[in-house]
Amino acid sequence: MRLKYKKIHIGRRTLKTAIAVIVSMLIVTSYGATTSKMIFAMLGAMNAMETTFKKSIEACLTQIVGMLLGAITGVLLLNLPINHFVCVGIGIVCVITIYNVLQIPFSPVLPGLIIVTVCTTPDIQPFAYALGRLWDTAIGLGVSMVINVLVLPYDNSLKIRNSIEYLKEEVIIFLEDMFDGDKLYPDTKKLTKIITEMAGSLGILSEQWFPLRRKQNARRLAVLLEYEGKSRQLLAHMEMLSGIKALGRLTEENRERLKACGAKIQDKRVMDEVLEMDVITNYHLKEILILRQELMEELMQFPIRRAIKNRTLIYENQTKCVYTGESNEFGPVVLKTDQNITQLYSEYHMLAKLNGNHSCKVYAFDADKGQLLEERILPGHKLREEASLEKRLDAFVEVFQSIHIPVVADKPAKYTIPTYLDWLEDICQYNPLPKEWRAYAKKAQEIGAELFEKYPDRVLLHGDLHHDNLLQKQDGSYVFIDPKGVIGPEIFDLPRFILNELDMDPEKTDEEHIDHVIQELSGRLDYPPEDVQKLFYMEAVLANVWSIEDNEEVNTKMMEVAKAMIE
Repeated sequence: MRLKYKKIHIGRRTLKTAIAVIVSMLIVTSYGATTSKMIFAMLGAMNAMETTFKKSIEACLTQIVGMLLGAITGVLLLNLPINHFVCVGIGIVCVITIYNVLQIPFSPVLPGLIIVTVCTTPDIQPFAYALGRLWDTAIGLGVSMVINVLVLPYDNSLKIRNSIEYLKEEVIIFLEDMFDGDKLYPDTKKLTKIITEMAGSLGILSEQWFPLRRKQNARRLAVLLEYEGKSRQLLAHMEMLSGIKALGRLTEENRERLKACGAKIQDKRVMDEVLEMDVITNYHLKEILILRQELMEELMQFPIRRAIKNRTLIYENQTKCVYTGESNEFGPVVLKTDQNITQLYSEYHMLAKLNGNHSCKVYAFDADKGQLLEERILPGHKLREEASLEKRLDAFVEVFQSIHIPVVADKPAKYTIPTYLDWLEDICQYNPLPKEWRAYAKKAQEIGAELFEKYPDRVLLHGDLHHDNLLQKQDGSYVFIDPKGVIGPEIFDLPRFILNELDMDPEKTDEEHIDHVIQELSGRLDYPPEDVQKLFYMEAVLANVWSIEDNEEVNTKMMEVAKAMIE
């Protein structure tokens, strides 16, 4: 027979229980230690150390009600002229009957113990004994309650969050299995188990009381309860989808949604005419993907915990601060605070959709406080530090081809996400702007409008995909940070990288090097070089007008190269 050994785990509540028992016994000892006193203090301390504040209160009531009922019953029976064993039997029957009639949801063991002690100890003073044990028990209960509530209160929100993370991944696995081209459909038993366990954990969290962070916990609980409701809706749609005997064909819109979620769909059937089963299938699939996205976004809107250790300021201006630090929950993190909530939301929105796919992960977004908590990339070497142009291009192209998510308007956005055309319109309206730069801005806007019309795809763009926003991970791959989350054609994420190639090749002139980079990217990504050249000009104007707005010097060399590109 093979024995299975489980890893021994001593939890915080176990240690707190031991501390509460010791403290209670020390207090009782201070006014005369006896075994009886310490036993009742221990019982009180151990019973009050529950997982929730509500259960702790119930345990305290169990002890108090039991002590009082046992003492009263024992004293009354002691005065009867009958054998003490008979008294104990009558007392036990009476206590259990009272508990049943009054539907008292507490254990009758403690009053039974008091009855036995009072009835079988002839030299005892019943009232004095009962009051003394009530006092001893109260000390244990009080000490345990204080320690349980104030010292590292039981918090299972991380367990709930992990269940949510697991759920969202299981949804994609489920859909891939549904549309893999065979007729074997997955069941929803695993998902049902996850949601049921999450509901139980939510019940525990709802009965907690965190006196030092009540508002924060109330808001977090509201988010989690809403999450549970939507999780059940999600499960209902998945059960309906898995119950369809012959799945319909996917619409192009739903294929784009699945692609945006990273799902690999093998079903290649084309919808030539719409059948009833196509409508039913696509309705449930659309609802599943919308609910999953809403759940992902709500997951990120946990109130950000303040316990970020080793916080170091790395950037600051009048409206924005960026810190690095360490989180007990997530490890190395970056904390951003920004008064521009719309911009902060745009960044969060794109990172939440990508979920770590060639991007840093986002952990939490707090719109009320204007805070965003993200993964800190380590070692974090910037792409600028790579000396080889070939390797820089390889890294950029890999990221570029993986991050663009089609924009599907499933519901009104919480905040208005700008387009590249909005940016170009803004620089044209900036006042004061020198006459020469007004002409540049107008030309840039015309280029943007022209290429917006030429390229009909609409995706979430990084908007600032340059060398310093591409960082190397420990496995050697590159991911991006600091997205703007702007909307536009995919090609619009090329020029910012090309701008940063200025001064990167000392053996060539700037014009020669930039032209070489444009030709390389155009060939790899199958874009006409002349369109990329126009975008280089547009981006150079945009960058310099923003510099003018910030009272910084313009980059004249950049503009000379940009004008040469379109002449």
